[in-house]
Amino acid sequence: MRFEELYERQQVGRLTQEEMAEILNVEVRTVRRWMRRYEDDGLDGLLDQRLGRLSARRAPVDPVLQVEALYRERYVGFTAKHFHEHNCSTSHRAVAPPSLYSSSVIFANSAAFARWRSSVTSGKRRRSAISR
Repeated sequence: MRFEELYERQQVGRLTQEEMAEILNVEVRTVRRWMRRYEDDGLDGLLDQRLGRLSARRAPVDPVLQVEALYRERYVGFTAKHFHEHNCSTSHRAVAPPSLYSSSVIFANSAAFARWRSSVTSGKRRRSAISR
């Protein structure tokens, strides 16, 4: 059901904010915020206002690409954790600061991340041989 329809029902008294929240599967406080934004700006007020903003913690593109290339070309077979540990202790820091060697940066750019993400989002998780 669309927010507009629920809002209209709530305005004529056929629906409470609590019932609206339950239908939308959100908290009552969220419904109140949405109602205020809808009253002020219409449907445009309900759009996600975070869209299009870059993270303040975002790493620069060039060093990330260099680290990713180093991971793919020189350290094939390393896990992201081992790559991070090895490169924080070696001279490759000239390529990028150690923070860019973090496991999360490498893992996010690796094929392993894509496989993990697809297994999690599909709702199917593989059982290990031990649990069978």
